[in-house]
Amino acid sequence: MMNWCKLATRLTFPQLVKPRQAMFASLCLALCTTFAVVALTYDSISASQIKTVSFTASPLPLHYHKNNVQTVGQLTYLGGLKINSSDADMGGLSSLDISADGKTLLAVTDRGYWWQAEVVYLGQRLHGLKNMLMAPLRDESGAALLTKSRQDAEAVAAYGTNGGYIVSFEGQHRLRYYQANATAPYRSLMESPGQEITFIPPEFDETLQHLPNNKGLEAITPLKDGRLLVLSEGASLTGAGEDNVKGWLIGWGRAHSLTYQVSEGYKPTDMATLPNGDILVLERHFSLSRGAAARLRRIKAWDVHPGAQLKGELLAQLSYPLNVDNMEGLAVRQNPAGNTLIYILSDNNFNAIQRTLLMMFRLEDTPTSP
Repeated sequence: MMNWCKLATRLTFPQLVKPRQAMFASLCLALCTTFAVVALTYDSISASQIKTVSFTASPLPLHYHKNNVQTVGQLTYLGGLKINSSDADMGGLSSLDISADGKTLLAVTDRGYWWQAEVVYLGQRLHGLKNMLMAPLRDESGAALLTKSRQDAEAVAAYGTNGGYIVSFEGQHRLRYYQANATAPYRSLMESPGQEITFIPPEFDETLQHLPNNKGLEAITPLKDGRLLVLSEGASLTGAGEDNVKGWLIGWGRAHSLTYQVSEGYKPTDMATLPNGDILVLERHFSLSRGAAARLRRIKAWDVHPGAQLKGELLAQLSYPLNVDNMEGLAVRQNPAGNTLIYILSDNNFNAIQRTLLMMFRLEDTPTSP
């Protein structure tokens, strides 16, 4: 989750920006104050059950002004949606998973909720959503997560062949396992208690305690060999305008360190493993001069190993005048024709000036890994 309120402290000098940006800065600062008050009272959230969420979803063009623009980098746009809801719990969506048939989406939220929605297609394009559900994530006893320090879910990924899912949390940094059943995998997760993960070595739990509160385990994805790749949002400057964010390769009783190279203020927010074993990484960026932006990179499967210094190949970059927001969710699937389909989702941070966007693309180049 990007802390936009921290950014607001940098927006108190409107003379440094254009008039339009100055107005945005003032609004952002006011909203920051409002949402800070909300955050203080949200710890008392009730342990509600699964609920249906009322919403609207309107078409989203790729380009703000040119409807004929349908490609960006190595991606072809297959439609998008701007999602609005009056439900106070709807927002803060982080990470994304999609069923193999492309019919159902799953996400987690910054306030400790599961989110599920069914996808409506028109031909091969994203057309709408239906049957949106939410329910609180649960702890080891089956009780809803009630404190903000335990609610902040940042990533979700399917793991193994038995219907399991792993969720990462910030605040109290941790990974938890949730078991789904085969008949209703996503919905059953909403009633599943979180479990400690037995294959994570104890020393990794100690490592987590040294991560900053808002720069924890931001992106996770399982590899084809069963190990788990994890990237944090924290970074250390290495020079030449490039940072290395910390990462780990977890499995087989070990947690090996590695790094992932980013630049220009971008940070990883989600990952997904392609059928050939390569890994897609979603990165996001925000600045006054450029606004929101996102990038999609690909890491070769053979480059992932203990001690690796990962640097992904750039596939696409989304920035104005293309539609983009605080992109935090990434999911991939392969359709019967063998096309790789990519879905990305934004986190609105429960902020009135941000949007919840869902966008669908087709990857036009997927080299085969050995």
